[in-house]
Amino acid sequence: MRIPNINPFTKHPNATDTPEGYWVHFHRAYGNGWILVRAGLASMVHAFFPWWFQFYTAETLVKMYWANLHNSRRHKDLIDKYKKPPQCEPAEVESHPTHNWAPGNKGPRDE
Repeated sequence: MRIPNINPFTKHPNATDTPEGYWVHFHRAYGNGWILVRAGLASMVHAFFPWWFQFYTAETLVKMYWANLHNSRRHKDLIDKYKKPPQCEPAEVESHPTHNWAPGNKGPRDE
């Protein structure tokens, strides 16, 4: 008979198909947190100075996804939940102020 895990420090790290110890989980979560903080700060600087940190935040998120989550059984349900981004309805796209494109038009990054 398995004894239920009631320790809050190890309950979450062990609650998936791929359990990991507290310190393994700590290092992964802490490291990912600092990567995201750095990317977030770079994004805020980029908002004021668009020529700095161009695509840094997007590149960081894409690298984190492909390096850590893409083949992760640990987060499979979450990945499946958000696999397909919600699509705008055609009327909503046409009326939305930031959607000023039509099929065949080039965007600012399609130079």
